[in-house]
Amino acid sequence: IPCADPDLYEGCIAGDQPFAPPSADLVVEGAIIEGVTDDGRMRYTGTIRNQSSLGSVAAAHVKIVLTAHNADGLVVDVGCARMDYAICPPPANAILSTARLDPQQLWVFNVPLSIVPGVACAGCVSSVINQRPP
Repeated sequence: IPCADPDLYEGCIAGDQPFAPPSADLVVEGAIIEGVTDDGRMRYTGTIRNQSSLGSVAAAHVKIVLTAHNADGLVVDVGCARMDYAICPPPANAILSTARLDPQQLWVFNVPLSIVPGVACAGCVSSVINQRPP
């Protein structure tokens, strides 16, 4: 794509570089809420918003990974949720849906962990959002 064509996108790439479409602007909106599953394990719930401008970039295969820490900062559990498959991580033979998170849309996630309350300190959870272009 020639650099002199600003209608295509900002900037340019060399002819031998692969094109990488832009990523959607995904954020955790509000707080991640701690709870407990029916069988007594920790569960974290929250909302991800694609805050890209309307008519802009959609996100596919959205996944959030949560890492719970104890009071000493050590990792005590890791869990995830996917927008396109009920089990995270999905099995190798999984058929993923075509679900996508369009600009300004929300996705409510629910991440169960294997630990019980008290193993991780309250509020000691970090998150990473992953996506692939549609």
